[in-house]
Amino acid sequence: MINLLLRDFCQKHKNIYIYGIGEYGTLLANKFDKYKVKYDGFIQTDKTRSRHFGKPVYSIIEASKIDNSAVIVGMGAKFTKEIEANLKKYKFLNWLSPFNIEIAKDELYKRCIDTEANQIWL
Repeated sequence: MINLLLRDFCQKHKNIYIYGIGEYGTLLANKFDKYKVKYDGFIQTDKTRSRHFGKPVYSIIEASKIDNSAVIVGMGAKFTKEIEANLKKYKFLNWLSPFNIEIAKDELYKRCIDTEANQIWL
């Protein structure tokens, strides 16, 4: 399940970054803030801003220089292959793509809302 996979990944790694500041990245940031999950910032392929949700935003080149970083890809399946290729190119060793599934955006939000009723973390 996405929720258990995310929880385990975040508990296993020290320096967590969300790749993307769009809808999926923002969804992750909201959930992390709500459940007090520590994350250190965001990554964009081409940085367009310096902060998001009060956290620093790094270009992929800047982020590749941060030791022991782990990345959660906050993008849908449409961009996942491109992002994963970038992560490999810049030698990131630890990443997770929880949205690398073919699912409609409305269905994703529905699942997040439904799981909260059952106290299951995204």
